[in-house]
Amino acid sequence: MREGLIWGTGKVFNDTISAIMYHERRGNFKIKSVTSNDPDNYYIYNYNRVSKDNINTDNYDFVIIMAEDEKFRNIKTEALKIGFKEEQLIMSRVIKHPLFDIEKYLDILKSKPTIFANMCFGGYLYHNMCLEFTSPLINMYFHDNDYIKFLKSPEYYLEQELKFHEWKYNNDLKIDFPVASCADILINFNHNNDFEVVKSDWERRKKRINRNNIIYMMHTNNPEIEEQFNNLPYKKKICFVPYETNKKYSLYVDVKDEKRTFARIINRIADGTFVYYNPFDLLLTGVAKKIV
Repeated sequence: MREGLIWGTGKVFNDTISAIMYHERRGNFKIKSVTSNDPDNYYIYNYNRVSKDNINTDNYDFVIIMAEDEKFRNIKTEALKIGFKEEQLIMSRVIKHPLFDIEKYLDILKSKPTIFANMCFGGYLYHNMCLEFTSPLINMYFHDNDYIKFLKSPEYYLEQELKFHEWKYNNDLKIDFPVASCADILINFNHNNDFEVVKSDWERRKKRINRNNIIYMMHTNNPEIEEQFNNLPYKKKICFVPYETNKKYSLYVDVKDEKRTFARIINRIADGTFVYYNPFDLLLTGVAKKIV
C-alpha cells in the first residue's frame, strides 16, 4: 500500500481530512505523518507529527500538500529542495474527486500528459485534476476547420508566430478579447483582454509540451469533422459529439441541460460539475468511456 505525508494543516487540512480518511478506510493509501512545527502537538488526528527539518523523503511514496495556487507552488519548491520528486507532490483538492485513485494519479503526474483541445475544456480538465498546464491551448477556442488543420500539422503551427488579427467581445466575461492568426488559422483567446499576455503565455506553455504523451481532444456537432478527427494518425484521442455514433474515437455525450449548450456541457464535465467519464482513465489512456 502506498504511504504518504500530509504537508500542512489549517483550513485546507480541515476541509480535506474527511476525504483522506475515507480513502484510508477503503485501503487506497495510508498516511504516516503530518508536518507540524508545534513541539507540543505530537499527534494530529492520530497521525504522527514530523518537523519539516526531520523529514526523511525515503519514508514516503507521495506528499499531499494542503495548499493551492501560489502557496502550493511555494511548498512544492520547498519539498523539491529536500529531495521529493515532482511526481510525488499532490495538491490536496484532487483527493476530494469522487473517482480519485492514488495509483492512477501518481502515474498521471509521472507521465505529464499534454492536452490539445479545441476549446476551454482542456484547461478545465487540467484545473480539475490539479495538473500543471503543459499545453499552450489554454483559455482559447478554435473553429472546427481551423482545429483540424492545426492537428494535421501541429509542429508547423507551433513554430509560427502569433499575430494579432482582430478584437471580439466575450459577453459572459464582458471583455474584448484578441483573435490571433497563426499562419492560415485563427485562434480565439476568449479569456484574456491583453494580446501581449496571450503571446507570452503561449510561448511559455509551448516549452512544457510533452511530445511523448499528447492527448488530442475535441467536441463537434458536425459528423464530417468527427470523421476527419477519427482519421487523424493519433492513438490517444477522443471526440465528444451530441449524437449517437459508432466511431472508435468518439463518445456520445447525452447529458441534457436546457440552460447549457453542448460546448458548455463538455466544459462542465471537464471541471467536475458532471461526472460523466473517468478523467483519470482519460489522462492515462486517452480513452473516455461513459460511466454506467
